Amino acid sequence: MMPLMVLWILNSRGDSPLRTTTPKRGDRLFKLFATMPLLFGLAACATAIVPGNTRASPPLQRDTLQMILILDGASDGSCDQRKIVNTEVVKMATANDYAAAERWTLDRCGKLVRYSVTFRPSAGGGTDFSVRLER
Repeated sequence: MMPLMVLWILNSRGDSPLRTTTPKRGDRLFKLFATMPLLFGLAACATAIVPGNTRASPPLQRDTLQMILILDGASDGSCDQRKIVNTEVVKMATANDYAAAERWTLDRCGKLVRYSVTFRPSAGGGTDFSVRLER
């Protein structure tokens, strides 16, 4: 059952009566409200994926996070609880050196593990990155 909504709608004569309506499946207004969760979901994708002050874009954060989780899973298969708890900028890119360096800290079952991440502009566009465990 659809909830009743009170809407302020301009009718074809230009006046705007307050009316109560129950949206129907074919109703344009229903379609608008049905797409709102998608829009909010996309807005959430534009926010940071990991905590800290990383300068990486959300898609690059996701790619870097996946690589770290793969590498860390291969190095210690006994833990199944991993999450990034901090990111910090170690070196900003400059006009002379386009590489930027960050430190990503992972909580592996209560043990903090640090990864060094380097970001470089790709010759084909986008960004290349490398990940290595800090010793």
